[in-house]
Amino acid sequence: SEEETKQKEAVKAVKAKIAKDGLAKHIDDKDLMRVLIEQNECLIGLMQVNAIAVSGLGGDAVAMIHTGLYYSTLEKYLKK
Repeated sequence: SEEETKQKEAVKAVKAKIAKDGLAKHIDDKDLMRVLIEQNECLIGLMQVNAIAVSGLGGDAVAMIHTGLYYSTLEKYLKK
């Protein structure tokens, strides 16, 4: 869908920005705790996925969803 395509492009842009300059450069100091919280949430989700990884493609889909959510949320805290 168009929304999914936009989401994928937004994630791609965030990843490129982080890869170029690093994450800390693009985050205001006041938002660092929020980023840590979001990272923890992502890691928790990925650990859940690891626990169900034996389920095959279902586990892969859940991992992609959690990672996508992390980058979508992280985008809110990046300096423009």
